[in-house]
Amino acid sequence: MSRFGCLLLLWVAANPSLSGQSFTGSISGLVTDSTGAVITGAAITITDIDKNSNYRTTSNATGFYSVSQLPPGNYRVTSELQGFRRFVADRLPLTTQQRATLDITMEVGAVTEQVEVTAEAQLLESATATLSGLVENKRILDLR
Repeated sequence: MSRFGCLLLLWVAANPSLSGQSFTGSISGLVTDSTGAVITGAAITITDIDKNSNYRTTSNATGFYSVSQLPPGNYRVTSELQGFRRFVADRLPLTTQQRATLDITMEVGAVTEQVEVTAEAQLLESATATLSGLVENKRILDLR
């Protein structure tokens, strides 16, 4: 074997990315709504829970997202987009060379919520601070 061949073999063996050995993993998936339509532009944050490191990306025109070169560990995946509820997947373990797939289904969020309470309150007489109210005729007759 020539000297150049030996050096090339040594260089390939010393560089893990060239020899096919990778010590990282990846998380990818498809972002859709509850009807199955793809969502473009959703902000995806992948957090390494153990190291508190964040990796950010957005879903592309086909709703796909991918984050690679993630070290092994436990991850949290969140997805946010205006008009949708925030999606959170917690405690996702990722191992060396794992290609994890996490499809995200986002629910439409309420833009505004309105609470309507209907109840009859007793009348308060402000001059004497006494309570008053109307008693139905039937209740009076039931007292007999």
